[in-house]
Amino acid sequence: MRDYLLPQLKKDKVKIEVWFGTDAGGQKVVNAVEHDPIAMSQITGFGYQYGGQKLLLSTHQLFPDKKLAQTETECFSGKNTWDQGLLTFKRIIADTNDFAGSYFFWNMVLNETGSSTWGWRQNSLLTVDRATKSVRYNPEFYAMKHFSANVLPGAKRIAVSGGPFTDMVAFQNPSGSKVVLFENGTAQAVSATLTTSSGPVKLDVPAMSMNTVMLGGG
Repeated sequence: MRDYLLPQLKKDKVKIEVWFGTDAGGQKVVNAVEHDPIAMSQITGFGYQYGGQKLLLSTHQLFPDKKLAQTETECFSGKNTWDQGLLTFKRIIADTNDFAGSYFFWNMVLNETGSSTWGWRQNSLLTVDRATKSVRYNPEFYAMKHFSANVLPGAKRIAVSGGPFTDMVAFQNPSGSKVVLFENGTAQAVSATLTTSSGPVKLDVPAMSMNTVMLGGG
């Protein structure tokens, strides 16, 4: 790829991004290009599946100029439970805190059997029942929606401390609005106060919940 494919694409003026991965978690994959300046100059970023999430932060520290993507969530087994939705929400928080700039869910839509096209039962954002023509929005749909509906293209991650919430991340959108996303993964409701530059915001947070707080307009 380095010596033949990419030079030809450049010659043909094909505009593409080259991502290294999707990697399931082997450090040797990063090491393969770490000492190859030619390959590194051609790579836009690194992609990791859920098994490689532990390498996001260390890869950023090695290559702070490269983009990072989480390229595949845990697929689970088609049960689409709330606990699994909470885990995915927690994973997105952790990965974006570790400099992942994009996040890909697998699968978007499956039918009532929950089977992928290659015959594995897996989770999905939506389940479509072919007999009744109904659509079910699964828990992980909401995990993704918290981010995709509120964290807009061009948003920058900003500092936030979690207080009683260990799983928390915040962003500032290009419009200036700020988004705070956090999970209460405990079996108890929590009352807390979010301290902001505009004053305190009182929060009553349900048990086992995904949460978004929007601050400012836009």
